[in-house]
Parts: sequence; structure tokens; C-alpha cells
Amino acid sequence: MAKRPAQPEFDRDCQDILTQCACEALRRTSRTVTSRYQENLRAVGITAAQLPILVAAHLMGPVPLSPLATQLGMDRTTLTRNLAGLQEADLVSVDPDVDRRVRLISITPTGRRALRRATGAWREAQSHVESAFGRERMRALIGELEALASVAAR
Repeated sequence: MAKRPAQPEFDRDCQDILTQCACEALRRTSRTVTSRYQENLRAVGITAAQLPILVAAHLMGPVPLSPLATQLGMDRTTLTRNLAGLQEADLVSVDPDVDRRVRLISITPTGRRALRRATGAWREAQSHVESAFGRERMRALIGELEALASVAAR
């Protein structure tokens, strides 16, 4: 049976979760940064979570679900759930491949038009964040986040 930590130790651990935890810091930052991008994308009618899916579908062409999920760093279930809203809005299509077990994701003409508008909205949000934070700091941060993701995945 695991020993329960003493109250002061437990309180310290709880405080560390709020102040020292990489996961919590990333999630808190993500919520704030996402809010900035969402504000810009709202007029386009897509979310910050949907934007990279549209971008990847555009760049990868008709693409099977698994490679798209891998490219986006998402599990298939989460991607499928996100695709449902994009399908409903006619921004992507999900069609069976010749091999009926494989579903191909494609951006639709409506999705392509939305993506063109979204890139302008994204550019404004990106410019705001980058100019306030600093371009070099932003590049360094993205590199560090990629390294952190790689370490956490091991």
C-alpha cells in the first residue's frame, strides 16, 4: 500500500503543479494564445483547432486519415471528431479510397475559400503575437517546444 505524503509535502506538490508543471504551463499558455487566434478566426467561421486540419488537407491532397493524424500529432479518434464539424460545414470531404477500409480526407472548394480567408486572419494573429513576443524568441520557443514534445514522447 502506497504511503500517503505528509500534508506539507502534499501542499508543496499541489503548489508545484500550478507553478512548476510543464503540462499545466503549456495548457495555460495554450488557452491564452488560442484565444488570440480564435478571436481573429471567428469571422471566418473556423476555429484554431480546425485551421491546421484544413491546412494539412490542402497541402497533403486527398490523404488517408492515419497519415493526416500523424502529421497533426493527433490520435485518429480526436481527428475524426474534429473532421465531423468540418464535414458538416462542407469544408472537407471524407470519402472511401479504392481500398474501402481507408478513408481519404480532401479539402472542398468551400474549404479552400475558407482557408484563403483564414490565412489572412491567422497572419494578423501571428503578427500580433510575434511582434509583441519577438520574432527570434518565437522561433526559439517553437524549437524548444518541438524538443520538449520529442522528449515527452519517449
